[in-house]
Amino acid sequence: ISDAGLTGIDLERPAIEIWNEQQTFSLDMLQGLQELQISGCFKVTDLALKTCFKLVELREINLSHCVNITDEGIEAMVLNCPSLEVMDLSDCHLLNDRAIELISKHLIRLKGLKLLRLPLLTAESIYAILTNCKLLKNINLRGCHKLPRDTTTLLGKLKSLRNLPKY
Repeated sequence: ISDAGLTGIDLERPAIEIWNEQQTFSLDMLQGLQELQISGCFKVTDLALKTCFKLVELREINLSHCVNITDEGIEAMVLNCPSLEVMDLSDCHLLNDRAIELISKHLIRLKGLKLLRLPLLTAESIYAILTNCKLLKNINLRGCHKLPRDTTTLLGKLKSLRNLPKY
């Protein structure tokens, strides 16, 4: 799966050829979509997130191992997918504190966040989550080595968390 496959832009061949009609499809045509799993699709970039992630009913997304996604793509997605409640962005190595700040500010329904092995996250991400994610029940930050040692203590201030992770 790539940007072309999700957006319908620049496909070598149209997705459907019937008689004299040619059609391509974009992900944003799936208006009722509630869950999307595209883990490991390393050819998905910010272009797809900016172009076709306009899914107002999307509740859960797994973009883990999509290594070419940055905070620019996350910004477009959180503004256009306001119903997101569960996100997995593990191993998206280009994501930084700004991405987490955007997620925490714009996704007010967020209940689950998986951010394993994101090397650019610092204490700023934790403070953004504490400030904005009042409904968050589950979080996983294992392998984010720039986080402060007192991350568990800080997250303990978030009363909505079900299980306090230990790092």
